[in-house]
Amino acid sequence: MTFRTLVAGLMALAILPCGPSRAASTLEYNVTRGGQQSVQTVNIQDGVVWIKAAAGDANTDALFEQTSSQLVLIDHRRARYTPVNEDSVNRLSAQIEDMTPLVRGLGDQIRHLDPHQRARWEKMLEGFPLEAFETARKEAGKTQLTADGKPKTIAGVRCEPAVLSAGKFTELSFCLAQPEALGLSAGDVETLRALALFVQRLAHQAHSLAAPFGLAIKRGELDKLSGIPVQLKELKARQPLSMTLARSGDTKNALQPLRIPENYQQERLRLW
Repeated sequence: MTFRTLVAGLMALAILPCGPSRAASTLEYNVTRGGQQSVQTVNIQDGVVWIKAAAGDANTDALFEQTSSQLVLIDHRRARYTPVNEDSVNRLSAQIEDMTPLVRGLGDQIRHLDPHQRARWEKMLEGFPLEAFETARKEAGKTQLTADGKPKTIAGVRCEPAVLSAGKFTELSFCLAQPEALGLSAGDVETLRALALFVQRLAHQAHSLAAPFGLAIKRGELDKLSGIPVQLKELKARQPLSMTLARSGDTKNALQPLRIPENYQQERLRLW
């Protein structure tokens, strides 16, 4: 799973409705990715949030189920879907903890391995990317989450700007709003609040997962990540992603919920 896919997934989400559907809500974002512009709609209905073509990628959909507190990323290119929840993140964290001592033991030897030796080690480690591990370990120590000026108002919604940076490779600017600021029905506000809490819990888990890399960000600062993105920009990327809220509100009619195709196979969460 790529960082961009995960970020897109954390904004998107769904559950099959029980009983009659009620009116829904939508958030519309103007999206720019690699110079291409599009409009992305986040749908909220019956305790579900879902998004098609997440972050402008036509092959990726995402769902969030409030009752099970689970995000599902759907990959249409490969006919696969990946559940993301506390259990799957814990399993991933345990896998990294198991690999870390061995990879650290290699130390500077990693840089001196020839391609054949590196391939053998990576095969032994179930595809664990040796070079990427060393790079991530060095960059994670430079990770910072900082406020980025005074609150903004975007599409009539007040939000708090911040920047997440990790060395020279990653810098993400975002502005988060509290769900009640979006002007939606009480039920849909509660669904978005559940989503915001899910993302915050995931961020705390990710902190533990990244600890072996020397992550510098303080756990207390992660509480600043509670909210719904009103604006999000990648500042260091070959094809930077930019998403800005254009409109939020209730719909007149019920929506058709997003479903995982029956022939798709489940895939475990992995970072390599």
